[in-house]
Amino acid sequence: MISVRANKLAGYLTGTTTRPVKVDDKEKWLSEDALVMSWLLHSIEPALSPQYMMMESAKDIWDAISRQYSQKNNYAQAYEIRKESREMSQGGLSLAAYYSNLSHLWQQLDAYRTHRPSIPTELITF
Repeated sequence: MISVRANKLAGYLTGTTTRPVKVDDKEKWLSEDALVMSWLLHSIEPALSPQYMMMESAKDIWDAISRQYSQKNNYAQAYEIRKESREMSQGGLSLAAYYSNLSHLWQQLDAYRTHRPSIPTELITF
């Protein structure tokens, strides 16, 4: 995802960068879409990628992966992560290692939330 954003190609995943009608613009669109497709295919487990290889566009791949692997509203998994974070103790870990492990659990929990803060003060709260 970092490469997609760094190259300003996120529109190929969201659908805001649509296939152009004019022939002159099609070559660039096809090239950039293929680049995003290759990044997506190379970022997933090799055993899983063949089912996505023949899709028409990066957006098609992105949507299919999202439908298949989305964890939104997975309340059981969110419960397990909350439970694990409550039961976690520093034990023999350094403070930095303990905080890192706890932060990782919080990030996982954030992935299950449907509310995505967009206001800077909310980002601090969440």
